[in-house]
Amino acid sequence: MKKLILCGLLLVLATSVWAQATPYEVTGDRRINVRTEPSTTASVLTQFAPGDQVEVTGEVDGDAVNGSPLWYALNISGVTGYVHNSLLRPVESVESTEVVAAVARPATAVEPNRGVPANPNADTRARAVLRYLNGLTDRPDNRVLSGQFGAYGDGTSAVTATEQLQLIFEASGQYPALTGMDYQRWDMQHANNFSEPNGFLIDAWNAGSLVNISWHANNPWTNGASTDWEDTRTEDPWDTYPVSELLEAGNPAARQWRAMLANIADGLQALEDANVVVIWRPLHEMNGGWAWWHLQEPDEFIALWRDMFDYFTYDRGLDNLLWAYTPMMKGHPDGPSPIVFYPGAAYVDLVGLDKYMELDEDPLDLNGYGEYDGILTLDKPVGLFEFGPLPASGAGWDSFEYDYANLIRDIRELYPEVVLFQAWEYVWQIGRHANAAGLMRDPWVITRGELPNF
Repeated sequence: MKKLILCGLLLVLATSVWAQATPYEVTGDRRINVRTEPSTTASVLTQFAPGDQVEVTGEVDGDAVNGSPLWYALNISGVTGYVHNSLLRPVESVESTEVVAAVARPATAVEPNRGVPANPNADTRARAVLRYLNGLTDRPDNRVLSGQFGAYGDGTSAVTATEQLQLIFEASGQYPALTGMDYQRWDMQHANNFSEPNGFLIDAWNAGSLVNISWHANNPWTNGASTDWEDTRTEDPWDTYPVSELLEAGNPAARQWRAMLANIADGLQALEDANVVVIWRPLHEMNGGWAWWHLQEPDEFIALWRDMFDYFTYDRGLDNLLWAYTPMMKGHPDGPSPIVFYPGAAYVDLVGLDKYMELDEDPLDLNGYGEYDGILTLDKPVGLFEFGPLPASGAGWDSFEYDYANLIRDIRELYPEVVLFQAWEYVWQIGRHANAAGLMRDPWVITRGELPNF
């Protein structure tokens, strides 16, 4: 008898309730998720690759996809998993009626080579952007993208974001090569209308810029702000909400989190429809201590990141994203290393650090506790995704002006693997400080007009 032997790690025990077993195979050209419930919002048990063959053990009704509520049940190592019927088809050519034992691929993806997108279905523009970023350190000059973030906090908007870019142009005759927005003010807990940030980003992309998005997500347990991190269900005031609960089927916070992700995916989809490549920077500064996703157990944070990646990539088909992993500087010797929360090369395209300087800090210190050395070990293009020449508190904003030319000086002399920087908004913006011209006209700096047409 012919047996089906598939590559992988997780045994699918075929305990078919059908009288005659019929193997099925994955349709299409993408990996598919096997879920804990017949629902597009349920947690992922494992994945199958195109062409993998499995045995269906039954049929159930669930969430309708393209008008069909039919889902197939599978036995995954004694646990029932579900796949929508549109993702599997019968294998008609198999000459066997005996029970089929197949081995499925685990949810952990194969690690791509440096410069190859983590998303195997990434579109041609995303691939071109990543190849470009990956090759910058080989250049003698024009090797560091200049960036000015657009809008996050209260009182900011597409208008204020544009004004910040214009200040840089007026001082230097050049626009930054990179800009960005944060989705927090426009997500489902707020305006629930992404037209303003997306409009700004589409205009920036069409003008020749690269763009990035962060998201200070509300607390899915309480609907409080991102800084609502204290788990009031425990007696220890330092306990955070455990993000593992966001992957538990049936947990109210998990349902809310999935709804929040669906909302954000809608916003990102509009950018994909407009052919915009987005550097997506989620769950940032996870080694900090001021947001609900911070200072989690590393394996639980990694699982949360990977679940978001899988949902955006395989469920929603967002093939315009490049994923940026951006921890904070440690700040003190006992702080967690920036790399302990790393989700893995198969889930990340770019890495970097967020850094706010002290008023008397000269030169820039990105390696006080080995942060820069650590981030280099991840072997991805490195960025300074959130930079401030003042402390994060804004202290000194009314009495101190930073010479922004010092930033590229220090990158060149001390941190030559950095391929981009992005000044934060408000009092940290480039146009608020001195010598924007010295920064933007430096031979190492890439401005908007020097980017290729992606």
